[in-house]
Amino acid sequence: MTLDGRLVPVVLYPRFTTFVGEGVQFRTFAVDVAPYEGARLAFWRGPIVGDPSAVLKFFLEESQTRDDWAQLGSTIEPSEASETGVEVTFTRKWFRVTAEIALGSGSVTCWGQGVLVKRET
Repeated sequence: MTLDGRLVPVVLYPRFTTFVGEGVQFRTFAVDVAPYEGARLAFWRGPIVGDPSAVLKFFLEESQTRDDWAQLGSTIEPSEASETGVEVTFTRKWFRVTAEIALGSGSVTCWGQGVLVKRET
């Protein structure tokens, strides 16, 4: 993917979003990514308050129908107070992100944003 004016900003989780719980999935709306070839995204999290073994995970998912979702790429687990970047290529029409506090309960503040890359054709 190149940087030639084909970038469209996207905010998945606004600065600063707080999640509370254990095993609760916080999903973004499904985005129609048919006009885009991929995305460059960044995720950040603050400290997890509560269970010290808890982790915040982000799952990138895609679907052709919005009924059956498949994971796109690896699970993203940002370290405390650090930004984790990822680049993905879309292969299906719909895209979303699911955040989950796993392995313990707690609360955490985070954000997720980036750019969608328009297809050349």
